[in-house]
Amino acid sequence: MIYQLEITSKEKLDFYSKVEIKANQTFLQLHDCIQKSMNYDSTVITSFYSIDNNEVRGREVCLFDMSGENDDDDVYVMDVTEIREVISNLNDKLQYLFDFFDNRYLDINLVEIRNDDDKDEYPKCIEIKGEIPPQLLDDTMLNGMKTSEERFSADDYLNDPYLMDDEYGNESEVSFENIDDYDNLM
Repeated sequence: MIYQLEITSKEKLDFYSKVEIKANQTFLQLHDCIQKSMNYDSTVITSFYSIDNNEVRGREVCLFDMSGENDDDDVYVMDVTEIREVISNLNDKLQYLFDFFDNRYLDINLVEIRNDDDKDEYPKCIEIKGEIPPQLLDDTMLNGMKTSEERFSADDYLNDPYLMDDEYGNESEVSFENIDDYDNLM
């Protein structure tokens, strides 16, 4: 089966894309197709989420398995999860979270299902128009948030003499050159 997916953005209302993919292809293949068609950096961490009728996120399909040994939840990873495992009916919805830091995503809707003709290579972007949302926001897009110069950096933290005081305001005798110094305190 071939799925035709309509991709839109609430951020850039004129953006619109259509992708066709085989139902048995993986989310990693869909991820790569989206990344390539939008000229995004494919090394940035992303996830897909199934979406219910109330726009609530359900199952996550992540780029990498980052679960721990004690996690009870099933982990769905892009390179082994087929599209049909998460969506299989017309109007099934996904969100493609492409900017974790600012929770920015694309809406994906399954708009057509048809038989595979085995003539074309899939996945493929068959249409894209409008302004593509930037992959990551830069300081000029943050609208009122602090610029990078105003943000408190790790170097600022380490060089701040007040942050090396103990809980009584006295200068601490402790100094750290690397993480091993911290381990030795424990």
